[in-house]
Amino acid sequence: MFATTQLPSLQLHDRSSLHQFTNGSTLSHSAFTQAVIEGFIDGIIVVTTNGEVIQFNHRAAQLCPTLNQSHSIKHSFNHSDNFEPFVFSAAIWRVCEALIESNELFANQKLIPESEVLMNSTIIRIRSQWLTINATNAASMFDQVKHSSHSSQSYILVTLEDRSQALQNLARTDIQKHSLTPREGEIWQLRLLGKSYREIAAQLYITEHTVKKHIRNILAKRRIE
Repeated sequence: MFATTQLPSLQLHDRSSLHQFTNGSTLSHSAFTQAVIEGFIDGIIVVTTNGEVIQFNHRAAQLCPTLNQSHSIKHSFNHSDNFEPFVFSAAIWRVCEALIESNELFANQKLIPESEVLMNSTIIRIRSQWLTINATNAASMFDQVKHSSHSSQSYILVTLEDRSQALQNLARTDIQKHSLTPREGEIWQLRLLGKSYREIAAQLYITEHTVKKHIRNILAKRRIE
C-alpha cells in the first residue's frame, strides 16, 4: 500500500557562483550535481517520466544493483527472472508511477508517494517527488540528457531510505541523549526495529519481565527529558 505525504516539489536552479573553487576553476554542473547527491546518506535516483535513469549515487547502487545493469527502471518489468533486485527495481518504478498518476488526478496538490520493500532482510522506504530543473540548465546538470530524446523539464527524484539503519541511528541518539545503560541501549534498538518483548528476551537471553522493566525505565528517562 502506498502512503502519500504533501510536501512541496523541489526546484533546482543554476547558481554559478556555487560552482567556483577558490583557485577560480569551475566545476561542471554534472560533476557538481553528482558530488551533491553522493553526500546524502539515502540512496538518490533521478528518473525521467519515461523511466530512464539519469543519475544516481553510490548508495542507491548499493541498495539497487540493477541500476548498474540498465538505463531504465522499467527494465525490471520485462525481466522474466524473479530475482530480488529486479523486484526491488519494479517497486521503485511503481512509486514513480504513483507520483505521475497523482499529478494527473490531483494537479493542485503536492503529493509524495512512498512504499516500503523488504530487500536483503532490510526494510527500504521508497519515496518519489518532482524535481523541476531550469530548462537552460537541464542538459548541463545531467550529461545523459544530451543524448536522450526526453525533453521534459520535470524529473522524478527517488530516495531510498534504509529504515533499519535510520532506526539504529535514532536509538544511538536516544542512548546518548537520555543516558541509557548499555543493556537499555540494546533493548531500545531492538524495540525500535519492531521486535516484540518475547523476541527481545529470546535474543538477549533474558526474561520478558526483565525486558518490560527496562522498557519502563527507558520511557521514564525519555519523559524526564
